[in-house]
Amino acid sequence: MKPSISYIIRYSARAKSVRLRVSMQNGVEVIVPQGYDTIHIPAFVQEQAEWIYSAQQRLQEKMQRHKQKLHAFHDATAGYPCTEPSLPEETIVPQRRTLILPTELIIRTLDEVWLVIYQPSKHESITLTMSTVDKQLVLSGAVHKKRLCAQALATWVKRYAAHWLPRMAREISVEIGLPCADIRVRLQKTRWGSCSSHRNINLNASLLFLPEELTRYVIIHELCHTKVMNHSKEFWQLVGEKEPDYKRLDKALNPATQLVPTWLMM
Repeated sequence: MKPSISYIIRYSARAKSVRLRVSMQNGVEVIVPQGYDTIHIPAFVQEQAEWIYSAQQRLQEKMQRHKQKLHAFHDATAGYPCTEPSLPEETIVPQRRTLILPTELIIRTLDEVWLVIYQPSKHESITLTMSTVDKQLVLSGAVHKKRLCAQALATWVKRYAAHWLPRMAREISVEIGLPCADIRVRLQKTRWGSCSSHRNINLNASLLFLPEELTRYVIIHELCHTKVMNHSKEFWQLVGEKEPDYKRLDKALNPATQLVPTWLMM
């Protein structure tokens, strides 16, 4: 029986997902994004146990080689003032991402929380059933296949966003007097939204996980591009007219990426 794994948790403002790092100086580190729920970490560490043991073994072998070099150095330089070989630099085992499935979806834009239930069965596929009354998503079938579950949930998020975000955008469009042509919803990794020269608006389905005020700001931002396609002084003046608090909201968008579940983009 292998010993239990001791580890430390380190929060990182740059981290987008949970990662492992093994080094001589700090041992096993679990690097997580700011605000990450640590309740998932023990299961994560257990899931990666074999990988951690292998990494620790490689580090021990490296330390042993260092000791051998040190002994050889002392034998060769006995009686001479020399600087002994330094300890090998920190060794970082290649970072890995693990897929942790959610037990709930926090749809902040709509102020909703959906419970996610997993029901295993003999089927090799995944079936997702939605209950709007109880706000439940039930995944049944091969729920041990995490990527299939993540794909099913991502499909649901995109469809749910495609139902609500265009409605929200149309209402805001009328409110601020900036009409647009078509409104489409996609799952994107790098952009919250975009506007084409034909005044077509694209919105990221991930906006559902942001607070309503940030989603509203993204929509206003893209609607302003129907008048001014660049980010000139004229553009920001227009944004300021439609949303006076735009500077604070624009600044809040970057850290808001941490609110988007990692499984959605894996």
